[in-house]
Amino acid sequence: MIGGTRNLGPSMVRALLQQGHEVAIFNRGQTPDDLPPEVERLRGDRTDREQLKQALGGREFDLVLDTTLYNGVEAETIVELFAGRIGRYLFLSTGQVYLVRLGVARPFKEEDYRGR
Repeated sequence: MIGGTRNLGPSMVRALLQQGHEVAIFNRGQTPDDLPPEVERLRGDRTDREQLKQALGGREFDLVLDTTLYNGVEAETIVELFAGRIGRYLFLSTGQVYLVRLGVARPFKEEDYRGR
């Protein structure tokens, strides 16, 4: 899981563990958590391509749950990094992804990201 310590992350981690899955989380390690010790912790900043490669580059996963995807560059980096090495990739969307903004009409575009 990319993220894993805030919002839905902890409950998702616990649910996966209860179902018998091995779970690793990748995040910056800045948010305190009370996740069980069997959760593997991988550290780095997802906005830094080299940190992502260093922590995840040689790994294979059945599933990657991404709870902190905020822009197209981050999505492209993940696609490139995991090409051919994961079973499934799922990201949880937020209003940021759909550009909940005043005065922006569909279809939303990446360049519309900033604003009220």
